[in-house]
Amino acid sequence: QQNDEKALEELHKLVERVRFFSKYCLRFLVPVVIVVSMQPLVTSYGSFVAEFDIPGIDIHRSPFFEIIYAVQACWIVPITACSYVPYSNFMVIFICFGIFAIRDLQRKM
Repeated sequence: QQNDEKALEELHKLVERVRFFSKYCLRFLVPVVIVVSMQPLVTSYGSFVAEFDIPGIDIHRSPFFEIIYAVQACWIVPITACSYVPYSNFMVIFICFGIFAIRDLQRKM
């Protein structure tokens, strides 16, 4: 019974650690994604997130490029941030829970 209480206490600590990691990852990822997405606008690289072509319009010229890139960035940045954070959090949760389960089994032996 005492062993189960100790395991439950450690499980609560694990939940707090994973929550902290989740918030830290989100705070760290959003500025990185914004900086990376603005890189073609700042440099003269001139590449879109998703390449396409409009017949009769040179989309790589100045006003068209910035407008189209801003629309694509508003579409792809939230998708990237919202897909990366849950994936990394699942990996951290599985790893932490695996370590917890192994330690709990080791303590019970």
